Amino acid sequence: RILVPAAFAGSLAADPAATIQYIQLWSGTTAETGTDAALVTPIVASLKALSDVEFDATNPYVTFVVEYSESEVNQTISEASLLSGRATKDFVARKTFGAFTKTSDYILQVRWTIRF
Repeated sequence: RILVPAAFAGSLAADPAATIQYIQLWSGTTAETGTDAALVTPIVASLKALSDVEFDATNPYVTFVVEYSESEVNQTISEASLLSGRATKDFVARKTFGAFTKTSDYILQVRWTIRF
């Protein structure tokens, strides 16, 4: 599966729309499984295009990065997803974590690393 958009160095993208291009935050608490095809509770306006993709020079890692400003997604967050750039925003992966509440006091940077 092709993961990285062509706009970022090191890309293997042949179909840019099928690559991971978005992260979205959610507030569901059901643990992820290998059969997940969607997330539980989307946070309105948390769908965010990647701001960066980082590659590890010595290991087969790729990290997807987005940032939410002080005024974005100020609520409880407990899961995230990777989505494609296609119009349907294909679901690629989901991860749950301990819930926390983002406030307008800080910027939130999400860094999702996949190790091959």
